[in-house]
Amino acid sequence: MSAEPSRFADLFRNPSIDAMYALSPKDFEHFIAYVLRRAGYMVKEVGPHFLRGLDLEMRLPGKSTIFGGVECKRFASNQLVTAPIVRGVRGAPAVDRRNAKPFVITTSDFNEAAHKMAQVGNKPVYLINGAQLVRYITYIQGSRHDDDDVLTSISPEYFSDNGLAGSDKGHTAKILTVANNKGGVGKTMTAYYLGAELARHGKRVLLIDLDGQANLTERCFPELVSQPNDGIERFPNIVQYFSRMWSLQDLIVSTKQERMSIIPSDPFLSLRDLGGSGRPDIELKFARDVQDLGMQPIAALGGSPDWIIIDTPPAMSVFTRAGLAAAG
Repeated sequence: MSAEPSRFADLFRNPSIDAMYALSPKDFEHFIAYVLRRAGYMVKEVGPHFLRGLDLEMRLPGKSTIFGGVECKRFASNQLVTAPIVRGVRGAPAVDRRNAKPFVITTSDFNEAAHKMAQVGNKPVYLINGAQLVRYITYIQGSRHDDDDVLTSISPEYFSDNGLAGSDKGHTAKILTVANNKGGVGKTMTAYYLGAELARHGKRVLLIDLDGQANLTERCFPELVSQPNDGIERFPNIVQYFSRMWSLQDLIVSTKQERMSIIPSDPFLSLRDLGGSGRPDIELKFARDVQDLGMQPIAALGGSPDWIIIDTPPAMSVFTRAGLAAAG
């Protein structure tokens, strides 16, 4: 990293679309290469080789096969990326291989035809506009330090339109995550009483307990506290979601509070905590699934939830990050 221009490091720390547009087109390519290296990839800059059809080739550490290819477009806000550019990336030899992923990254945005072209065929082209690029850089910045070992490379695909959670179609719930790195500050009580009061006022509320201490679960079912800890699961719980056994919809349990349900937790959740390092594969899948859940009818609630309230552990764990991703 020390060989990179200091302005790239400064821009990485304080990313903005205007500052990236102020770079020359070639320096924008160099900057995106820098970002991808910080995300955990080996990057080869191949823009001068016109037969490659791309600006950058990405490889996972220690691998010779190409993970993805990137076309970089430093465009002004009023200049949208068009379908022919997306088509050209799709046809590049480097990403013609089965598992290689094509990307287009721009400071601007994409027109409707470009979005349609990105979905043609069996392999999508991942489109990342300026706002999504800033979000990607911010995520990397908060997940990595210069001396970190790379456990999981952070792919830009999770920040493209293909990977982002949320939809403006139909009813969608408001999602609130209660988080604090310190224990004993009232997170669980805040989540519980806020949910109960909203339910009392006629709102449909879904609680999600992401804390392995399961205090929110016990608050909803106080009779569990007096039962012996015999290792028997009383309910389906969030561990089964992160173990990829059940969907979130399958885990919803009614509480005694009318119009309020919960996805319970379990002490075994703590055993699946991978620490605070970035795990976009887990975090953003959870975010997508929670936001999708906010648009679905839930039998226990009698309709789609109006509010989803997420309680998190007292640490910057993968589950805290997942909860914040869902709310953000």
